[in-house]
Amino acid sequence: MSIGSAAIFAFAVTFASVQGAAAASPTAIDRAQTLLDNHQYKAAIAVLNEYLKTDPANAKALVMRGDAKDDSGDPDGALADYNAAIVVNPDYAYAYATRCDTQVELEHYDEAVTDCTHALSLEPAEELALRGRSAAYFFRGDYQLALADAQQVAQLDPTDSRAIFARCRANFGMGRLDAARKDCSQVISYSPDSENAYFYRGRSAYLQNDYEAAIADLRKAVTLDSEFTAAHFWLSCAEYNAKQYAAALSEIDAYLLKYPRDPDALLLRARVNGNLGKTADARADAQQALHRYRVDNDDDGARAAQAFIDSLETP
Repeated sequence: MSIGSAAIFAFAVTFASVQGAAAASPTAIDRAQTLLDNHQYKAAIAVLNEYLKTDPANAKALVMRGDAKDDSGDPDGALADYNAAIVVNPDYAYAYATRCDTQVELEHYDEAVTDCTHALSLEPAEELALRGRSAAYFFRGDYQLALADAQQVAQLDPTDSRAIFARCRANFGMGRLDAARKDCSQVISYSPDSENAYFYRGRSAYLQNDYEAAIADLRKAVTLDSEFTAAHFWLSCAEYNAKQYAAALSEIDAYLLKYPRDPDALLLRARVNGNLGKTADARADAQQALHRYRVDNDDDGARAAQAFIDSLETP
């Protein structure tokens, strides 16, 4: 081998070695994805911050950082990243879908529907968009549309617990309580720690006057998430109807710590205290409830509160 050939060969070996090392070394985006998968959101954001200094127009990195920000409790920061990604790539379906999901979290339901609908115009089988739009429709009160999207996403993946939960919730909204309980039971079989599945199965049982089943499910929901305030409220309702007044008082107290001026909760506590023989406490709560109902121009609520106050005055 000539000296020239030897030099060329050595260069080729060195270049191949460098290529091999580069291939074996994960990229910043790969590292960030691994951190996201392991719920290490702050670390993922740090990696992506450094990467975006050198490639600020990388739409995928912007969306990943948005997802990490959303999962770490910064939905407004997430929206800023999704917006930037969409400016870079206006046809990025996932960017619209994940922005839709964050809009639902922020209770911007009309904006969420717009985003998810656009995502689906780009990628008709985008499951996140179907789930996100179903949620937005549900919370907006469009239960039939919520159910249609939920059924479609469940058909795409019949074993996806998130898809089955979307259908459970939509069935609940439609008043299809047996179907809701069946769907949420399936979710629980896949994901035993799904507090939302217990919540909607419990709510369905409550509406069917199956109070013991409702209590079991709603108690499980608050056990899994002690700050699940809506579950505390409905658990109290179920316990009240089951005449478990002491337990009902504990749960409604937990709810009122977060929402002390909710008239429905105040009136419920008034009823509970009335059954516990705490007439003065019952009257005070009912009077507060009456005031709040009047402020809210809720005539039906005001009449119910006044009727309860009048019942306390009756010998």
